[in-house]
Amino acid sequence: MGEPLHAKLLGTFRRWILDPRFQRRIALFVVLALSAALVVRGLREGRVQEGGRSNDFSAYHAAARAVLSGDLGPAYQATPRPYQYPPTLAVLIAPLGLLPLEAAAVLWTLGNLAILIFSLRALKEALGPPTAPLDAVFALALSYRMFESDFAQGNANTLVLGLIVWGFLVLRRGKSLLGGAILGIAAAVKVTPLFLLVWMILRRRWDGAAGGIAGLVLAAVVLPALVLGPGPWVRSMEAFYGSTLRPLDVTGDGYRGEAPGGYLPGQSIRALLHRLLRATDATAHDEAMVMVNIVDLPKGAVDLAWMACAALVVGGLLWRFRSSGPHWSGPEIGALLAAMVLLAPLSRKAHFVVLLPAAAAGFSAIRLACGRRRRLGLWLWWGAFALVAFTAPGFLGRSLSTWLLAFCPFGLAALCLAILCAAAGFSRPSPGIGPGCRRSAG
Repeated sequence: MGEPLHAKLLGTFRRWILDPRFQRRIALFVVLALSAALVVRGLREGRVQEGGRSNDFSAYHAAARAVLSGDLGPAYQATPRPYQYPPTLAVLIAPLGLLPLEAAAVLWTLGNLAILIFSLRALKEALGPPTAPLDAVFALALSYRMFESDFAQGNANTLVLGLIVWGFLVLRRGKSLLGGAILGIAAAVKVTPLFLLVWMILRRRWDGAAGGIAGLVLAAVVLPALVLGPGPWVRSMEAFYGSTLRPLDVTGDGYRGEAPGGYLPGQSIRALLHRLLRATDATAHDEAMVMVNIVDLPKGAVDLAWMACAALVVGGLLWRFRSSGPHWSGPEIGALLAAMVLLAPLSRKAHFVVLLPAAAAGFSAIRLACGRRRRLGLWLWWGAFALVAFTAPGFLGRSLSTWLLAFCPFGLAALCLAILCAAAGFSRPSPGIGPGCRRSAG
């Protein structure tokens, strides 16, 4: 008897999927379609400043003009939206302050698109084999909602992602000092990538850590002090601390003075613990106070629980990758980036664009796994995808979507990908998708 029709179709489908030319065509089509949607979103909403509305790029643009005027400090108290980031970002984009807001926003959107395409193309080398083009496509599909938020808000998270991917690309080429310095620049633009420098110190990767510290000092201290002058730079750092870091300082008045029921923004595990363990407002997109807490603990106790969780996650990752040596693997990079936004004190939706490498590394690991490991990996990966994509207002309506966001689905998606990437190295590679599993099973 001949081969059944369904077996022939399945075989044809597998040959298509494994064909590199088919993968490249699918990848190109998906990337072009999603990129076009991001550009439209960014150009339509990335320069909104009407009727009292504003977005992050309008704050960046005002900060860039403040740098050109020689005093960045007032930008941290500007209305309708103050600048809330380290001086480094404002100094780096100061030339955009020479342009009108709308023209600068167009360049910013197109620049972010170029950085995204660079990041997608560089993933294969930055993560290392066996990453394939389709892994990047699936990763973009999972993280598309984060990029949509980043482009619409005109935020700088795509820039940070590009620096991180570039840094790991250079690290994997053996240039530890330079790669670490690039990651240090990323930490100077936004504080969260400091986690990667701490990791290199804990893993005793001294060359990368030294480069990271040097890059951080040059980008966060030397460059803005030269451009602004020492005095204005100090004042801008004081303003940055007062507007952004003071509420996180447990020894300061800003931390103790926060309203007991105030909303704590973000999608990280810290936000989730505060919403579950304190009587706080769990949603920000409505006028009503919505609480989902199961107990009502003091703020300090909840932050101790958050730090304990962070210590457990970091300790688990250190144990998992204890024998990996100086070599950076795709699973380690993916697990680190997922943990970085999961554990950060403040990670909003757009910050989770750094899950792009984690999603690619996770999907690559699934392709190499067989049996139970593959099924578990698929459950984790598609669980992360569902947590991100299917909690959108377009699927559930704004009210239900807002309520679900109280439970930090983006942070839970990061947790799924961190587990997937951390578990990836425990399975032995097989030659391919279908045939390898059949051989290993037989």
